[in-house]
Amino acid sequence: MSLETDKQGPQPRLLTGALVFYCLLVIAAWIWLGFRERREFVIAMALGDHGPIVGAMTGLAAGILMTMLLTVTAKWSPRIRSCEGRIREILGQLDDHQVLMLSLISAVAEELFFRAAVQDAVGVPITVAIYVLLNSGRGMLCWLPVSAVSAAIFGGLVWSGAGLLAATTAHAIVNYLTLRRILSP
Repeated sequence: MSLETDKQGPQPRLLTGALVFYCLLVIAAWIWLGFRERREFVIAMALGDHGPIVGAMTGLAAGILMTMLLTVTAKWSPRIRSCEGRIREILGQLDDHQVLMLSLISAVAEELFFRAAVQDAVGVPITVAIYVLLNSGRGMLCWLPVSAVSAAIFGGLVWSGAGLLAATTAHAIVNYLTLRRILSP
């Protein structure tokens, strides 16, 4: 997948590649859960122990607080701003619809994979470590603390019984608001 962009925005291959990647992530999660006979567990985990209203509101609050924390951190940290610049270079100019779709698709796929499949199999600490390794690649080592804190919060939401709805909502909100801030001219 090419990460090159032009002045008009990302090449269509970037967004298509992201969609394909996240679809493969969902398929991998579903296969892994099926192999472990845990697919029905996802249904129970989706809304958590407290129901959809608590899950959604918890995710909303966590997402807004996480976004505020990242915004403040980026203002004070040149390293975080550098990583955000790298993200801007990779993505180019996305319109609001593209940012929304990318935010939603990535949140759903990553939470299903990391929280439902991986966390259920190996626990929160190992899942956080795997998430951090996969989200802090070449040129993005300064993103390591952001990935670690995010993964710990998303994992904690599921572990505490708020459910996948809470983690996915928080993840989508952080993605959307942060990408809107990073990509704004």
